[in-house]
Amino acid sequence: MTYRSNLGQSVALPAYLLALLTVGCGGGSPQTDAGRTPDTGMSCSESCDDGLFCSGVETCDPSSPLADTLGCAPAASPACLPSQTCDEDNDLCMNDCSVERDADGDGHDAIVCGGDDCDDADALRYPGNTEVCDATSHDEDCDPTTFGDTDADGDGAIDHMCCNVDAAGAMNCGPDCDDSTLARRPGQLEICDSIDNDCDGMVDEEMNDVPWYTDGDSDGFGEMGGDVLHAHHRPLALGQRLRRHQRQHQRGRIGDL
Repeated sequence: MTYRSNLGQSVALPAYLLALLTVGCGGGSPQTDAGRTPDTGMSCSESCDDGLFCSGVETCDPSSPLADTLGCAPAASPACLPSQTCDEDNDLCMNDCSVERDADGDGHDAIVCGGDDCDDADALRYPGNTEVCDATSHDEDCDPTTFGDTDADGDGAIDHMCCNVDAAGAMNCGPDCDDSTLARRPGQLEICDSIDNDCDGMVDEEMNDVPWYTDGDSDGFGEMGGDVLHAHHRPLALGQRLRRHQRQHQRGRIGDL
């Protein structure tokens, strides 16, 4: 007999395996899981940033004619615009409001001049600008709590690779620890399967019963009024069609989370 879970996963279960499904995860402390880790390796022999704010951000670019022997190239431009004064001690670009209130010309005056522009040296950063998910964690809309709209699995949670840095220097990122599957997202039911289903950084810390619905015709949907098996141990040899089942569940179908 084939069963389909409310996680959108199916399995054909011989009768002698049904008893095994009630076996829990066992003792011991839950594992931790930080999700996917990006490759941050550089081609240069060491970090290129010299730590100085006013000089801008140096980059690893061995192909640049200006690169040094390590492959580090100078910043494309200084941190501040010509009409601003750079404050190295506080990592700030200062406006002379009597001369220029909107140094970057984005239509928003600098905060120090009574406006709302959190970075008047960056024309691509101002309130109301569209936030996007980018590798540099650039805060386009002056709101560190927004991360863009990258949600590849359609579960409503933003990819954890989309980040912004707040005023205190803390990194804020999207909550979805694996944006490639609906089986892992904040609020998902944690089951015993050696996976962090609910994106809380822990693995198999809960033993929840999961309903598995009969799928006699193997169409990918649990039968209306069919038999239901409740078990907290994930069966082997699962098939996954998570995206389609999630949308069907929202339309009221049974057994399709």
